[in-house]
Amino acid sequence: MLKFTRQVSSDELVVVFLNTATRHNQRYFRALGLERRNCVRVFDPSGCQSLAGMRPEFLDFASVLARLREIVSTVQPRRLLVCGASTSGFPALLYGSLLQADDVIAIAPYTSFAPGEMCLPEAEKKVWAKRVRLLLFKFPDFPEAYLDLGKVLAEGNGKTRYAIHVGGGCERDVVDAGRLAGLPGVRIHTHPYQYHSLDQYLLMSGQLRAVHCPGYEVPSGVRKRVARLRAGLSFRWQRMRIA
Repeated sequence: MLKFTRQVSSDELVVVFLNTATRHNQRYFRALGLERRNCVRVFDPSGCQSLAGMRPEFLDFASVLARLREIVSTVQPRRLLVCGASTSGFPALLYGSLLQADDVIAIAPYTSFAPGEMCLPEAEKKVWAKRVRLLLFKFPDFPEAYLDLGKVLAEGNGKTRYAIHVGGGCERDVVDAGRLAGLPGVRIHTHPYQYHSLDQYLLMSGQLRAVHCPGYEVPSGVRKRVARLRAGLSFRWQRMRIA
């Protein structure tokens, strides 16, 4: 799915890569303010993050990239923002670089699917190793360097700012994001959270919209305690509603 929604009153364009946890989350969409912005929502049900295209409309990665470039050319936004979380953080960083976005916001992103470089649990690593082998077999011209964001971002494009957000207590995410530390335009924000589901923590603590705005800083002091309290109360309220 690649869905473009035009808002003629907006001078921003947001390209948001969705995953199974966020694709139908209206609260997530409202927090990002998507209803007031030019927006492209991208979701690949195959789980390959559009690296192999999204059939039947997009036969390969290049056709997805071409469509996104066409939309950017049509809108000519003052600010182009590309974002995604978890597995969808990978295409957000990759396409954001290739589109020369102004800002890329990646929350707990995967940063490499290259063999030997994946910072994933063993079961998930095997799944992605199989996907990568199939990708390279079906599309021998696919640039293998695109599988490792360390190589992509090291090139730099002289424009894009990459804000990468991780939970300080989630070692896997800290290590994964650390591979990109020091690369051109990259800034890593560490939050007081210990799980991979950082996007949900930011949503529940009321920070998700602020995270996607220029100049965001992780709360400290009283603001940090208020954010954690708000997230805790939101999680409890959600469990009560489910029960």
